[in-house]
Amino acid sequence: MHFLCPTHRNALLSEPAETITATWFDWMASAGSHYELRRWREAIPYVGCAFDLLAAALREGIVDPRLGVTKVTLSGIYLAESFTQYGEHEKARFALGCTVRRLAPAMDGPAAQWAQQCLQTLVDTRQHGAFFRRFMNLPFDEPPLQRAVLH
Repeated sequence: MHFLCPTHRNALLSEPAETITATWFDWMASAGSHYELRRWREAIPYVGCAFDLLAAALREGIVDPRLGVTKVTLSGIYLAESFTQYGEHEKARFALGCTVRRLAPAMDGPAAQWAQQCLQTLVDTRQHGAFFRRFMNLPFDEPPLQRAVLH
């Protein structure tokens, strides 16, 4: 699952870490604006690009590992939730699986303990809302019958 083309991803990754995280936040905020209006289809590309950008920055060691793990987890959760709200439950599960795979390399690095906690949160979808609200002030719905489950 890719939202950023390689050309744009590489151009963004050549920017300073502060610019990368600011772009991530701008895209998450844009996704949140659409999400709040229940326009999940429009939210998905923004949150998907945010996810791609921070996953690549984490992989390349451009951002602080703990910060990168946190932002990849947040954008992965928001992406899965946006897909769920849009009715694309398989894509929501796939997004969670992609997030787990993007965090796996962090298990051997300086943020390993935090990455393990984030992985546990990703697997237990009941924790998504509380985790997301802990770090972000963006809209997040949790209808209990529509939750995506990662198996």
